[in-house]
Amino acid sequence: MLVLFIGLTASADPLAATPRPHTGAPALLIASLSWLAAPLRALFPTPEPLLNSAALTRELGWREVTLDVDDHGSALFLELSGRCCFASAAIQYSDGASDSLDLHQARRGSGLYLLQGFDRDRTVRQVTVGVEALSSRAYVGARLTR
Repeated sequence: MLVLFIGLTASADPLAATPRPHTGAPALLIASLSWLAAPLRALFPTPEPLLNSAALTRELGWREVTLDVDDHGSALFLELSGRCCFASAAIQYSDGASDSLDLHQARRGSGLYLLQGFDRDRTVRQVTVGVEALSSRAYVGARLTR
């Protein structure tokens, strides 16, 4: 429902209608027309926080983010909410071994991306990624599949 105030008051006497300022009209008009922006907001969704993830902002620039995993699985994924650029990743396993990956400044948007697949079930202790947020806010998390 669209309601616009034009500044007139109703009266039984048609000649008594006088212009009156109404200070709530701009706020009501903005609230009423906010649905017009819905298609634009759908094109640029706000990143949602992820479980067991790190929050990033564009203003922070490049960061080394360490994600504690402490679980086992057959593949390690990065889950993103927002847009990020990745330079490198270091995976530390519970047996003391580690892998270093060059991610070649990969730019990715919201989604789930394979970081490393394993030949067998492995226990991952933590993952450290060199990352920069490209959107105003982004979240990055590590996930294992079994």
